[in-house]
Order: sequence, then structure tokens, then C-alpha cells
Amino acid sequence: MSVSPADLMAKNYKTAKALGQKEVQCDAYFEIEGHEELKFLAKTFPRPVLASAGVIESYLPNGIKIGQPQQLLTLQSHEVSFYCTKGGATEKAINSLNNSGGIFQSTVHLGQVDNPYASYPLTDCFIAEISPLDHDVEGVGQLVIMSGTLYYHYFGERKEA
Repeated sequence: MSVSPADLMAKNYKTAKALGQKEVQCDAYFEIEGHEELKFLAKTFPRPVLASAGVIESYLPNGIKIGQPQQLLTLQSHEVSFYCTKGGATEKAINSLNNSGGIFQSTVHLGQVDNPYASYPLTDCFIAEISPLDHDVEGVGQLVIMSGTLYYHYFGERKEA
């Protein structure tokens, strides 16, 4: 490793500092419209990013391969998981969502609960492929978790608080 001059290090420090504090993974929560209480049980959920769905390949003379982006991927999916409670709060909420047609709106919030600094709205969501709950008689220190796949539409919106 080379030793950098102090003025270069100071410049790099100031540039990095101007970008802001780095995010911490746990400073976020997932809220389902109509079942806002589940934000306290949501363990994993997506932080959506809008990007190309893939590449369209084609060729030029002499076999030169080129590519261009496909349409933006607005239908996305990600694992979602919730802690289970003895009272069945998670199961009851999932059953309620499914009994109401299964489609719901949700939001991923960044920051403190009920005081986010940014939010990502997810449109026409549904949870599928929920795995049966796993119990293990040796799991004395493990919580029961319900997980499945969240399908949703995301259109690149980030709301600043």
C-alpha cells in the first residue's frame, strides 16, 4: 500500500463526507396498507431498484455483437418474511389479505418507525409461495418465521420526507 499525501486524504474525506452518512440495514420497515401493525413483525423485505429487465442482443457485420437495454423491470419479486406470534397475528393478516383478493398496497420506509426520511411505494402486491412454518424441537433459541415471495410493481418513485 502506498502512503497518500495528507491533502489528498483530506480532499477524499471531505468528498465522502459530503455524500452523507451510510445507511444501516435495520433502519427501515415494511408497511402493508390496512395491516400497519405488521411493520413490527416484518423481518426481511425488498428495497426496490428500477433497472432494465435485461439485454437485447443483435449483430453487426463481421459478427460484432451489440446490446441495448430491455424495457424497465417494473414487476419485481423478493423474499419477504415475518416473525410469528403466539396469537397468530402474521397468519391472521396473511389470511385476511388472501380473503380480500390477495392484492394490497405497501411501502418500504427508510428511517425511524413513523418518522421515515424516504419511502418507496409498492403497487398491487401479493405474497405467494409461502413455505409451511418450520418447527424444530432443538431450536430453543430460534423464533418461528413465515416467509414467502412478495410480487409487486415498482415505478422508480422515492418520496422524501
